Amino acid sequence: MGKSLQDQLLKAGLTTTHKAAKARKANRVEDRARREGRAESESEAQRAAREAAEAKAEKDRELNRQRDAERAAEATAAQARNIVEHARVDSAGSDTAFNFTVDGVIKTVQVTAEQHRHLASGHLAVAQAASGHALIPAVAAGKVESRLPELILCWHRGEDAAPSDENDPYAGYEIPDDLMW
Repeated sequence: MGKSLQDQLLKAGLTTTHKAAKARKANRVEDRARREGRAESESEAQRAAREAAEAKAEKDRELNRQRDAERAAEATAAQARNIVEHARVDSAGSDTAFNFTVDGVIKTVQVTAEQHRHLASGHLAVAQAASGHALIPAVAAGKVESRLPELILCWHRGEDAAPSDENDPYAGYEIPDDLMW
């Protein structure tokens, strides 16, 4: 009769008697558990481990979704800042102060007379830039506002006008937009 695999491994020196005894004991314990019906409890443990792994995988997917959303928001903000920097209108030779409010604080930008008229009419807007404030065209302001609206500090688009009231006693008097203050 041939020798068992365990005896062959022992004779070849690939294992020790201690490891062989440990393997025999593990086989006996497994056989006994199978006979007594404890094998089902092991499958329950395996099921619990599988469920835990699935829960962890779902949590990891959710974290990845959040990271992707954060990266997308950062990319959109970077695009908006890039638009402001590239569309910036030079205000060299500025001689007029243009005042606007940001969170209840009055801010001032030096502009030319023509730029002041364009700011009042809505053709230019004031945006927050890395180096302070920047004048940008209305087209660029629209793009920036769609990406990161908090960068637009002042933009007169004509939408602030109150609806006309038929009983308004001052309806015949037009208020100019380009008042200096």
